[in-house]
Amino acid sequence: MPAIDEAIAYIDSLALGEKFEYTKVAKIAHALLRTLTSVHSAHTKKLSL
Repeated sequence: MPAIDEAIAYIDSLALGEKFEYTKVAKIAHALLRTLTSVHSAHTKKLSL
């Protein structure tokens, strides 16, 4: 699984409202912070439609 997908899956696995830090998730998943925030933002918008 690519690092960015792993990071998004981790964020999705958190309980609704559970706080997280993008920098820590990016570090754990070995993903680029800027890419993670961008992809997660698009992913969240898609889910809310």
